[in-house]
Amino acid sequence: MTTDSKSRMFTVAVLYRSLRDGRYLPDNVWEESLLLIRAEDEAQAVSRAEAIAKGRHVEYTNSIGEILSWEFAVVERVYEVEG
Repeated sequence: MTTDSKSRMFTVAVLYRSLRDGRYLPDNVWEESLLLIRAEDEAQAVSRAEAIAKGRHVEYTNSIGEILSWEFAVVERVYEVEG
């Protein structure tokens, strides 16, 4: 992507939720990640962040044999980075 005078930087907070053996349970863990996104406006920043977050899927087996995975849930907030 090229940098132009219209692009701005945004920090986008995305939430992932954990699943145990493919199920959402009340005591499952949530994770917040901050993404630094270059975009022309907030809507484009959200769209790009969602695409990145949906592409990050992690799955593994824990020490007691449960299959844990992380799934994108929502964009929580967006801030423009000034300066």
